[in-house]
Amino acid sequence: MDDQSNLYSSKLPPVALTYQELRDVLAPLVQGYAWGNATIWDLWKLGVPMPQAGGHARLIVPSQLMKWLEDVLNRQGRPLDDAAKLYASMMTRN
Repeated sequence: MDDQSNLYSSKLPPVALTYQELRDVLAPLVQGYAWGNATIWDLWKLGVPMPQAGGHARLIVPSQLMKWLEDVLNRQGRPLDDAAKLYASMMTRN
């Protein structure tokens, strides 16, 4: 299995984040891109609401996150390896 297939693996656990936490990690990637902040909100809304968090946190599904990261990184000409680093930084917030 290649590195890209690993990024989409269902073996990756979902990440529970508030919108602000997700934005804190992803906003630097889209700084200077008009479409960026709206797509972060869209990604967060695709997550599964966590009732125990009063709806303030959502489970971000790794496959959706990785598709978002692939799109952003490709637009910027950055390697997909950067997606793994960002996912790891999100896991430390849990």
